[in-house]
Amino acid sequence: MLIPLLILGTLGFAVTVHAVRLTIGGIKTGRVVLHLDAVPVPLGGPLRGKLKISKPIPAGQRVRLKLQCTSLTQTRGGPNDDGIFSSRVVFEHADTTVSDGSGTIGVSMVTPASAPASKIQPKKWPSHEPTAKISWVEWELSVDDPSERAEDLHAAFTLPVFKVAEFPAPVADLESIRAARTVELESYQPGPEFKVRMTRLPEGGTEFYFPPMRGAANAGAQTVFFLIMAAILGGVSGPLFNNLSAGISHSGDWLVAVLYATWAILTLFMFLHVLRLWFAPERLTITNGILSDTSGLFGKTRRMRVAEIAAIHAVPGGSRLSAIRIRRSDWRGLTVGDGIRERRDAEWLAMQISRALGIKPSASLPTDDYSEELKMVQTFLDEMGAARRRQRLAGEAFPDPSAGEKGESS
Repeated sequence: MLIPLLILGTLGFAVTVHAVRLTIGGIKTGRVVLHLDAVPVPLGGPLRGKLKISKPIPAGQRVRLKLQCTSLTQTRGGPNDDGIFSSRVVFEHADTTVSDGSGTIGVSMVTPASAPASKIQPKKWPSHEPTAKISWVEWELSVDDPSERAEDLHAAFTLPVFKVAEFPAPVADLESIRAARTVELESYQPGPEFKVRMTRLPEGGTEFYFPPMRGAANAGAQTVFFLIMAAILGGVSGPLFNNLSAGISHSGDWLVAVLYATWAILTLFMFLHVLRLWFAPERLTITNGILSDTSGLFGKTRRMRVAEIAAIHAVPGGSRLSAIRIRRSDWRGLTVGDGIRERRDAEWLAMQISRALGIKPSASLPTDDYSEELKMVQTFLDEMGAARRRQRLAGEAFPDPSAGEKGESS
């Protein structure tokens, strides 16, 4: 464990500290074993099982489960080259559950049918050519503490996820998971880090207040990035304006001016984005049959009639966070509350918004996100096609008179 410290200096010290924290986590939580109900896990079906922890987690403590599918590639550039690794997250879904103190944590998740199946990493290169590439797919289920303290709990399991030819009643299985999650949400309560506030309005409506995203969107790092952009802009501005004031010209001045203007515009947009992260809250109000969402630095408001709303559920947001999608019956809608850390908190909030709107609440599954996005894209394409057909029919019904005059003159 001390080898990284001796070899890598300061970086090795950080690696050593992290290894010590993980070791302490193993001592505190003991051995973690995953028992799957079905092997392999069916692609597009349920993932069910139990986590057995030798040293039980105290009752009431939250535990995060994350299912992730990663596509990995190793490229060899020459005969003596070990290869360059690259990875891409194809699918990721995080869920939060609460320990009952028994030492057993139930796992009930869903794998999307659109994701790739598991593929074992080849042990040999495919050919004797100097350059070659190999690829594989890994599914992993990890369990840890949502507070992200590594010494409390951390374990990861590689899963066999494959297409199963004879998978009995997948729809019924998925709906049973949805029903179970809905029941769990009834008794769920978000943790103290959940900052969204629900208030009853004097006129009889309901308001949901989302504070500025700040830490949830890693506003500090984005602020540093903006300051770097501003410093580059300031460093270039001095010499550029000095040349202009002195009347010095070069053949490529127009290109420099275009690049400078583009960078200045990007810096301005980044500045407004950082201000929104730090200072712009979001308010969702439901009054008199109208849902209103006010957000952004300038308080832009979007409205939707409650009678048009068909469903409300949690969806992936930006930076691997969660948000709430409010969908109309025509597959249009609003995405609000982007920046919720825990998926289970977002699902609980979607249930509260559903109740405030008088809509039957229902838990969402990861498969809903993909199918809904496909339907929204299909609806958009259908509307574009209908608009083109209307334009074509309008052109046939009312031909251009100038075309007729040209024909007569000829």
